Amino acid sequence: MSTKPKISGEEAKEDRISSLCDDLIHKIMSFMHTKYAVQTCVLSKRWKLVWKSLPYLNLMMSCEFLDEEDPTEEEYEEEFSSLNNLINQVLHRRYNSNLVKVYVQDLSRYHFPDEPRFTLEGLIAYAVNHNVQQLAFQSMDLSNFAMPESFSNCKSLTALEFDNCKWHNFTFLELPALKSLRYDSVEMTQDFFNNPKSLLGCPNLETLELISLRDRGWREDRTLFINAPNLKRLELSFFPYLRLLYLSCNVDKVVIDAPRLVSFKYKGSPPVVCSSHDFASIHDVYFDIYKAYGRDHVQLINTLNKFRPMKSLTLSSQTVEY
Repeated sequence: MSTKPKISGEEAKEDRISSLCDDLIHKIMSFMHTKYAVQTCVLSKRWKLVWKSLPYLNLMMSCEFLDEEDPTEEEYEEEFSSLNNLINQVLHRRYNSNLVKVYVQDLSRYHFPDEPRFTLEGLIAYAVNHNVQQLAFQSMDLSNFAMPESFSNCKSLTALEFDNCKWHNFTFLELPALKSLRYDSVEMTQDFFNNPKSLLGCPNLETLELISLRDRGWREDRTLFINAPNLKRLELSFFPYLRLLYLSCNVDKVVIDAPRLVSFKYKGSPPVVCSSHDFASIHDVYFDIYKAYGRDHVQLINTLNKFRPMKSLTLSSQTVEY
């Protein structure tokens, strides 16, 4: 009968996490709210300065606050003041080292329209000056927000994401290193459509995801131009909101100029797809056709024919029934 090896007192007291290198500790901290990462400085001398070179910043309202169903304006003001102070302290005290990713959530509200934008401008400018590689924004009202001037010259940014945001300055993007761009549940403006130059400032873009886009009810014909010579993965989702029709968003035509496209995923009513190339590199194609506005079988078949070189075609059950 085997017995478990006994652990000596010294082994039991050993702090294995503290013995890890800073890079591994930083990776663990990347999953934490920056507030809690900073608080590790009280653990021991080993941890006192670790957070100062942390290349990942997760800046958001506290979990306790976000769990509240209906916070009062006073509670929001107190929470925002605490977050604003945290951001200022972190940016002032951390080492002058490069950043890998900055994630910002819920930093902009109607209650305080000026202060959040001032804080956000400073944060983005700081991130750009520290060669940030990834920027992500979630649940933010950026309707009248303009990125700081330095952002348009950012040569380090490789991934940019907007999730559940209002942001109307889509046409300014000129990010030469950008490889991944994601808009998820973002309120679009008409300027984004009917503009063949929307993506020309991102020549190295490889992944583009436009998910569950919405607008404020304009019904004019709209054409979406995807002009990206190095694009490999494209996902488009234009589901109408049946109960909130004023938020619906659909597209009449998709013009794709992406000769290296490998994967195409589409959700919505059948569009007219045009391309100056034959999609010779296409491998995987997925369609989920929404039939709320009637059926147009010819248009669907013509769209599928555009991707005939594909090696794999997946159709949702809804599309098969279409």
